[in-house]
Formats: sequence, C-alpha cells, structure tokens
Amino acid sequence: MAATEASLKAQVSNLLTEYSTLVRNYFAATEALVEGRPLSVLPAGTTSVHPDDIMRRIVEVDAKLQKAVDQIEDHQSRQRKISEVQEDIRHHNVTILALVSRLQEARGMLEACLDSVKQESLAIKQAKE
Repeated sequence: MAATEASLKAQVSNLLTEYSTLVRNYFAATEALVEGRPLSVLPAGTTSVHPDDIMRRIVEVDAKLQKAVDQIEDHQSRQRKISEVQEDIRHHNVTILALVSRLQEARGMLEACLDSVKQESLAIKQAKE
C-alpha cells in the first residue's frame, strides 16, 4: 500500500507540474496571438503552440488530476474505516480483559468455596466416626 501511496503522490506531483507548465504556455500563446507574434516563440518542449490545443491538453491533465483526487479520497475513506475498526478492536479488548478479570475473581471465589466445602465435608466425616 505504501508503494501505491508513493506512486500516487509522484503521479499527482508530475501532473501538477505539467498542469502548471500548460497554463503558462496557454497564457504565453494567448498573449502571442493578441500581440500578433508567431506562436512558435513558446518555450521549448511545447508540443503544440496553439491555445486551443494547449487547452485540450489542460483538460486531459485536469481529468487525470480529478481521477487521482478520487483515488486519494477513496484511500482516505479506507483509512478512516481502518481507524474505526482498530478503535472497535481496542474497545472489545478492554471489554474482554475486564471479563477475564471477573472470571478469574469468580474462579478464586469458587476455589475458596470448594475448599470450604471440602473442609466442612471432612469435618462432618470425622465427626461421624
């Protein structure tokens, strides 16, 4: 599970970096269009320089980010359920330990009663002889 968390964290980090870069490129491309400059002046590594293409890519990355957010929410929900189950187990353990303690007390009382009965039985037996 920890590997999945690290993987998801890295994935979200990469997507956020890509999203940020795309937004910067979008504004640079829009600015270039408004100013009448050629779109090929955008930073290196930009696959498409037209704002519409960049916006499509932003939407794709946003969908991936939303999926990652959904996975994170699912993970958090499972973690909350795990915590609730652990708390229930702790509560049951306390109850069980209290029951064990009471049973040990009852056992001690029964042993004392049995010893007393044995002594009385022995006394009666000796008195009859």
